Amino acid sequence: ARDGYIAKPHNCVYECFDAFSSYCNGVCTKNGAKSGYCQILGIYGNGCWCIALPDNVPIRIPGKCHR
Repeated sequence: ARDGYIAKPHNCVYECFDAFSSYCNGVCTKNGAKSGYCQILGIYGNGCWCIALPDNVPIRIPGKCHR
């Protein structure tokens, strides 16, 4: 497991707009992470950051997000 921005297909983050919302924690825990929160103004903008996300779940990597 590792920490990171959980990625949708095509290397895009799960966008979020409220640091205090439970949205990201839900997305992360549903995918097997211990927890998660909304990282505001991070390297990829506002995106969900997961703690202890399983290795088989994709994370955002450098390169383009292909919407």
